[in-house]
Amino acid sequence: MRFVEKKATTHSLKMRKPLHGVGTNDADYMVKVKIEGKGYTCPYYRTWQNMITRCYYKPYAEERPTYEEAKVCNDWLLFSNFKGWMEYQDWENKALDKDILVLNNKIYSAKTCLFVSQKINSLLNKHEKSRGDYPQGVYYNKDIKKFHAQCSVDGKKKHVGFFDTVSRAEDEYIKFKANVIKQIALLQTDKILKLALLNQAKCLVGGVS
Repeated sequence: MRFVEKKATTHSLKMRKPLHGVGTNDADYMVKVKIEGKGYTCPYYRTWQNMITRCYYKPYAEERPTYEEAKVCNDWLLFSNFKGWMEYQDWENKALDKDILVLNNKIYSAKTCLFVSQKINSLLNKHEKSRGDYPQGVYYNKDIKKFHAQCSVDGKKKHVGFFDTVSRAEDEYIKFKANVIKQIALLQTDKILKLALLNQAKCLVGGVS
């Protein structure tokens, strides 16, 4: 069973407060309902709520450094504006992304965001929280005393190689990952996403000699 809109009561409207002090839920329906004893949340609201939380809930940003300077454009601080945009997107079973269209982007907006598959989202995730002492994709193998480069693809670790130095392992990891992104880009039917991913791959290897 999917979420069904139910008109908001006067009491529920009065109980609403700004989400994390900045987001305004102006929906004329209940964004969270119970149907046959089971709770359901409006998918548009859930996505909007998660976006606001990533940017304005301090504990979240402290655990994920990439969101420390992230913000939501003024237009999207109003739920109905975000919902109006999302309704026209291919969003089901996909994640909202702000970094693919514009490299190093910090602003969530209609001009900078799109929905991507979990596969693409995971591949582009920098995993800074769990990175450890070495660059992304690089681990030290104590048994053979070499640096191991590996890349996660479709949830599986792909072996890139063993190297004597961190820098060499990082370079090879980046080249491998860029090639994976390029191959995925060439499979896309959405021209905007395809070009954005090809640009990601190109920029990723830009600093590798």
